[in-house]
Amino acid sequence: MQKETLDILRKNLHDLTVKGEIIFRDGENNFFSQALKEFAQAVSEATGGKISVNMKKSGSSLPGLPALTISGEHSRNIHYLALPEGYELHPFIQAIKFLTPGYAPLSAQVKKTISMVTTPVEVRVFVSPYCTNCPQVAETVIKLASANPLVSAFIIDVHNFKGLADEYRLTSVPATVINNELVLFGLITEEKLAELLAQKDKPLYGRELMRSLIESGLTLKAADLICHEKGRGVILELFREGDFFTRLGILVAFEEALEKDQKAIRGMVPQLIELLYHQDHRIRGDIADLLGKIGDATTIPHLQKLTSDPHPEVAEAASEALERFHNASG
Repeated sequence: MQKETLDILRKNLHDLTVKGEIIFRDGENNFFSQALKEFAQAVSEATGGKISVNMKKSGSSLPGLPALTISGEHSRNIHYLALPEGYELHPFIQAIKFLTPGYAPLSAQVKKTISMVTTPVEVRVFVSPYCTNCPQVAETVIKLASANPLVSAFIIDVHNFKGLADEYRLTSVPATVINNELVLFGLITEEKLAELLAQKDKPLYGRELMRSLIESGLTLKAADLICHEKGRGVILELFREGDFFTRLGILVAFEEALEKDQKAIRGMVPQLIELLYHQDHRIRGDIADLLGKIGDATTIPHLQKLTSDPHPEVAEAASEALERFHNASG
């Protein structure tokens, strides 16, 4: 424990007005586990014992160990799988202060939105000790968890829990993972995160989920969503708006969805035909290629028209799609 860290803890927590505890759950007997244990004891010392330390060996449903859980009178939903030193010290201190009811400084609108979360939701924030943006995201999630005990917050060190990070193919930090599925990179406002948590069964959440799966290369999971009705409108909306790499990922997901449920994808043919007339020639070409792979005969007249498209690559894609039909029928 660095003396500077202990001094900061004493300065900020000596006048804490509420009691609570830090539950320390041990993991492998290594430097990280020992450092986390010492940190918990330092917090207790800095608060004059108002925050006690409860040592536990097992019985944890947490995603990894070792870990610290900040526990208050009405909540036990903020967890640290990270050593809160350096940049990450301030959000941890705030989490302790948030044990005081009503302390978390949220706007009236955000408080209203986060109160709409009525079923448990889990938010994991992957951080690095060297990341300057990570503390801001960590504090945002901690604020929302402090305002609603149904929101469980996990602050996770991407280096000490590399296996967890690899599950989501994380490419940078901060990375926020909602309900083990929706991955958001970079900074996120309290307003947007609260809205996503409150609308996890609504279009906004579905759109962000699909985008994150595509951008993370998790096309098989995206394909599962496409095979269900609620994912079909979202995927076409993203396709129309996306850049080259997003559209490429979506096309891969479509092909995987076609293998999973051909009937479901063929049900989207009328909507895909509309995209054959899109003003963006790149979209026309990509959809022509996809329709050739789907193999629905109702698309043939439209593809035939596209063989005269002023953009050669679109005409070529339409011709190749028609060739697929010819080969299939031959």
